[in-house]
Amino acid sequence: MSDSGQQETEDDQFAREIEGLLNFGQQDEEVEISNYEKIKLGLINERLAPELLPFLTEAVDGLYQQLQTLVTKEQELRTRPLSAIKENEFIILMDKERGSYLLRNYLRTRMAKIEEQCALILSQEKYLQRLSSLELTYANGYMRILQKVFDNSFWNQLPAEMKERERDCIIQPELYRMIFCRTKKDIKDIWLPKESEYVSLKAGDIAALPYNSIAQHLLEGSIDLL
Repeated sequence: MSDSGQQETEDDQFAREIEGLLNFGQQDEEVEISNYEKIKLGLINERLAPELLPFLTEAVDGLYQQLQTLVTKEQELRTRPLSAIKENEFIILMDKERGSYLLRNYLRTRMAKIEEQCALILSQEKYLQRLSSLELTYANGYMRILQKVFDNSFWNQLPAEMKERERDCIIQPELYRMIFCRTKKDIKDIWLPKESEYVSLKAGDIAALPYNSIAQHLLEGSIDLL
């Protein structure tokens, strides 16, 4: 085999390897959605939903492993002179940064919501089940620090009755807020409490509906928020 033929074979092998590592943003109808796409959709839904959504354990773990593999590849590339790095090998650097940025944003978005709704989340079993083990540790630690701040401030000067009343003032998410969504499949009989009627949507429909009316469909993966 000629040198040029051997070089083409190595390039093809490299391209297949990178495609297998990431498949960022690319999706075949017959192939399961990539971890990158799952977290990208999860980030949008988490930002728009008024309540904490379930942690995407499988997708986060999968993308993290992919990024670790890319870090190893990147370290190998950095041992070469710049002139020796092929053009398509720069894909590794770009996709690693893109994936890392997405993952950080997803985790930070959830962290901000946990801080805002910490008392509520720790008081209800359904929200506790939606936390990762690290998020649960963080939420408990954040609540302890918050309580210590209150204890060392004016809080201690308040009458016992007022303290108890303030403890009951837990921030509640706006579950009846109107929100835009897109359906992934046909959905029948969505209850609208304000209008006291049911509506049905077809796959691909975009609608503005009360979050509480579509929350279960969002958890089931039948709807994405916009």
